[in-house]
Amino acid sequence: MSNLIKELGTMYKEGDLLSKLIFILSGIFLVSLLTNMILSLFEAPILLRFIFALPANVEEALSMPWAIITYMFYHENPIHFLFNVLMLYWMGRLFLMSYQSRDLVNLFLFGGIVGGLFFILALNIFPSLSAYTNYTTLDGSSAAIIALLVAAAVAAPEMRVKLVLLGEIRLKWIALFFVAVSVLIDHKENAGGCFSHLGGAVAGYLFGYNMRKGNNITAWIGRIIDFLSGLADKIVNTVKGNKSTKFKVVYNNTGKTTADESYNMRKKAQNDAIDAILDKIKESGYSSLTEEERQILFNASKK
Repeated sequence: MSNLIKELGTMYKEGDLLSKLIFILSGIFLVSLLTNMILSLFEAPILLRFIFALPANVEEALSMPWAIITYMFYHENPIHFLFNVLMLYWMGRLFLMSYQSRDLVNLFLFGGIVGGLFFILALNIFPSLSAYTNYTTLDGSSAAIIALLVAAAVAAPEMRVKLVLLGEIRLKWIALFFVAVSVLIDHKENAGGCFSHLGGAVAGYLFGYNMRKGNNITAWIGRIIDFLSGLADKIVNTVKGNKSTKFKVVYNNTGKTTADESYNMRKKAQNDAIDAILDKIKESGYSSLTEEERQILFNASKK
């Protein structure tokens, strides 16, 4: 058992951000599933939904500000979870062909937040849904995942994706199909959820549209994550009694290029190449890339 845990830990550390996100979702699902099973055995009330899911009632939602984030990581239905994880992997890979790994995490959270707000607004505005407001909650990462798909379609609408039985289909039509199915067909069975999907699609479009203009509307989420990560590191170091060590760096003025300078030059050249490829995608679409350019973009997405 210890070897299995160690192996999973190694897989998590070595995986890219998309893999880490899938690991987190899977871990939370397994823990919640086990917790619900234990509670049911003792005939205790299952309260996880009322802690982590997003309530439609505005007063309840305001009293649980964390729920706008936690709901997208919490799944109760195994089929719902499995479908979302598969879609996250597939749509996440499509997203990383045009954007950076950091953008994936930021948009995932942004799409989930916007989807949650659409859910609350819909159930409090439309008379046909207001009867469900006091006992309806939202869970799952569907809105966040749809945001990734729509953003990928905005960046490379003409990119052809090979589907089983259907052949190659342009990404813009795949995105349109998924949004239509999740918003329109799902309306009767899951009215609140379909509005969250619509919110995720809007978030993805706004992200992709602004990125084409060079404006990252999710950068603030990245700054918050950096701040919280830094704060967590400080707390851990304080608990362990570690003190930060200051190093004095001395450079020899030999007139030769140092190792750091050489690394920075290579890094700048790589970034310039990636920027040129992204500009080419914006102008001519993903299908215009050469095999070498696609490989460069794929390798960059794994970092």
